[in-house]
Amino acid sequence: MRAGIFVISVFFISVLLLSTQASELFYVLGVLIGTGYGLFWLAYNILIFEVTEPYTRDFFNGMFGALQSLSGIVGPVSAGWIITFLTGYKGYLTVFFISFVLFILAIIFSIFLERRSVEGKYNIRSVIREGKENKQWFWMLTAHLFQGMREGVFLFLIGLWVYMGTQSEMIVGIYNMIYAIASFVMYQVVAKIVKPDNRKILILIGSIFLFISVFWLLKSDAALDYYIYAGILGVFLPLFFAPYTSVSYDVIGQAKMLGSIE
Repeated sequence: MRAGIFVISVFFISVLLLSTQASELFYVLGVLIGTGYGLFWLAYNILIFEVTEPYTRDFFNGMFGALQSLSGIVGPVSAGWIITFLTGYKGYLTVFFISFVLFILAIIFSIFLERRSVEGKYNIRSVIREGKENKQWFWMLTAHLFQGMREGVFLFLIGLWVYMGTQSEMIVGIYNMIYAIASFVMYQVVAKIVKPDNRKILILIGSIFLFISVFWLLKSDAALDYYIYAGILGVFLPLFFAPYTSVSYDVIGQAKMLGSIE
């Protein structure tokens, strides 16, 4: 986890040092941030799997999402204001510097996490082989494959889409703030209503509305349209993602080869 945070910090340092030349080395910067996030989220998911139990995961995922959304309320609109107020590259460099400082603080706080010895080995082949014997494992991997494709496209595309439709960094910031406010409220609701016996129906409801909302996005051409889409996304993404994560951890916990690999 610390290695991932460190690599992400190197990414932000590189952007600050390269300044206007950063756009010429986008592929190198892409490798850096991709490696950093890969290391971080791998360690994070293993950590959360170990510290939560099947009966506490729904509450944890709900509260984690709420706290994440709370930070998202302040960050996007602040970044949008800084970029709008400081013209040229100054605003972007300021935002990257603030992000760098926050990642340094994350590294410092991660020092207080206790280390533990890990048994087994990291083996991708065993993960794939498990899918041939365990149908739940197979369908979980398939679901995560498509979910990852969706997240990879939408995380990049939506912000760009909103900016291209409005030509305003401030509107992009407000869009993200509305999404964060809606998801903050919804994650708290989800933490209270999600139970092991209603996870699948909530995942289904969330998936249906997320699919339908794409058609609204396609016809959006004004700031208000994007704000409405942000609200829809903020309501139904937590309804899908919190129980979906809990189901994934439960399937992992029931795997036959869990004791031999991590």
